[in-house]
Amino acid sequence: MPLIESLLLYQPESVYHFIHDFVDEQKANRFAHRTRSVGYAKKLTNRQKMADFMATNVIPVMDDLAKQILREKPNSVKAFIRDVVAARIIVESSACTENQLEAGSRFRVNDRVLCRYKGRPRYFPGIVTAVDDDGSFTVLYDDGKSENNQEKPKITRTMEIVLLIIGIDGAGKTTLLSTLQGDLDKEHVPSAGFTSATFQTETGSATFYDLGGGPAFRNVWKEYYADAHGIIFVVDSSNENSVLQAANVLEESMANELMVNKPLLIFANKRDHSDAIGEQELQNMLRLNKFPSSKITPCIAKPAVFGGAVDERMEAGLQWLFDQVHKEFDTLNDRVQRDLALKKKLDQQRREEQRVRVSRWKEERELSQMRKHDKISAEEQSSPSKTAADTPEESVIYCSNCSTAPAVTKCAASKWMPVCEACAATLRSHPA
Repeated sequence: MPLIESLLLYQPESVYHFIHDFVDEQKANRFAHRTRSVGYAKKLTNRQKMADFMATNVIPVMDDLAKQILREKPNSVKAFIRDVVAARIIVESSACTENQLEAGSRFRVNDRVLCRYKGRPRYFPGIVTAVDDDGSFTVLYDDGKSENNQEKPKITRTMEIVLLIIGIDGAGKTTLLSTLQGDLDKEHVPSAGFTSATFQTETGSATFYDLGGGPAFRNVWKEYYADAHGIIFVVDSSNENSVLQAANVLEESMANELMVNKPLLIFANKRDHSDAIGEQELQNMLRLNKFPSSKITPCIAKPAVFGGAVDERMEAGLQWLFDQVHKEFDTLNDRVQRDLALKKKLDQQRREEQRVRVSRWKEERELSQMRKHDKISAEEQSSPSKTAADTPEESVIYCSNCSTAPAVTKCAASKWMPVCEACAATLRSHPA
């Protein structure tokens, strides 16, 4: 049975879990016929509900997988899908918490939502512009359309969160993000820039910003602090010097006013090394007592250590971080929006100041050139004029025939030598 048809038939709670089993040859036989399957089967619904499920649950996942396949161009699409959905399950299960579901039932003005416009099956993105006393909402859709009296059952709150992944170079940040994306066998070198990846969650999306950890790029980190709802700090727990350096970098970063009191998850990576530092000692070295909303999670980012499987401790760590962000989402999101608005204003102010500086520099340069030109002109006017003897005579070419008159033409009769007009006429009338 085709995948889409099976999804519409069973309508699973988790599309990623369903696809993971569907592409598994050992489990594929359970989808070979139209019978209920334990853990997946749900009561068959009417066509309207199928269309609703297709629009809200299936299409976003298929878009996600299609983008991954087009980007990576794997040799085995089925194996690639299996790896990707396995990683997506981690993020999906971490993001779906009771706190998130409870928060999803509370709406405020300016909340991002997905609504069924005029009751249609497909959900459209928009913003809550008003909350009425009877519990209904007024929604302004992204395409400019507005709808009043939206009832709660038709509305889904979206939580679009941003998580920063920072840490000094060589800690394993890029490897960790690639593992979450499903690139389980990919080898990495220390990144020197910015990489992002977005995952669909039950009520929105989670975007991870992987920031290069080299000394030069660390100065750029502060440009992304305002975006963050939470922070993931990755440290190489097998290298004492690296941990000591990371402790200073972590303290400096979290002291920034844009980062203070935001949820902080520390992944103590490379725990498979024999010289890995103990967890309690690591907490002391990183001075985590200064960060009240923080948690340290030992992990191994490389799936090869577990035979291609993802470290379950990473899932537990992400679960904690998502739980903290969702629990304080309203406060964090309001703070993020204020910080981004202020950052935009300051950036515009800096650009304007730079424009003024460049304009002033150009004016000063032009003024300097004008003064230099005026000085040269004044010197030329004050110097004595040249005498006629000093002025070289203009070079004149004389006739090659008479040698007295200036030459004005050439012709075949003069064998193309310069001659005057009179000699040219004479030579033409008496050719040699």
